[in-house]
Amino acid sequence: MLVMQDAAQEAGAVFGKPNDDDKNYQLPPELAPLTEKAIKQGRAVRQGQSLTPFSAEELTLIQTQYVHCSSHWNSVVVKEEQIQDGVNAIELISFVNRPCEKWHRAIFNITGQEIS
Repeated sequence: MLVMQDAAQEAGAVFGKPNDDDKNYQLPPELAPLTEKAIKQGRAVRQGQSLTPFSAEELTLIQTQYVHCSSHWNSVVVKEEQIQDGVNAIELISFVNRPCEKWHRAIFNITGQEIS
């Protein structure tokens, strides 16, 4: 959310400052450096620059402690050129809502082929 807020502020959106005592706006201390890195990654992408990716250790922390199934990376499978319902991880073909390399938004046609 802070990456999106940073992008919106860069584009001119104005946000009020949250109350520092409000626990709804406090991140765990271990996420502070990852948050700053993510904001820098977003800025780099928006400026067409190279970014420093998360390390394997950082991704492990994020994935094991903070990403959960409801993150809307819906798994799908294509059978007979038609998108079917979600599938088990073993049968997984792709996560259609996952950001692609360099945060490119992939768009797929009904047969599952990328068109963007």
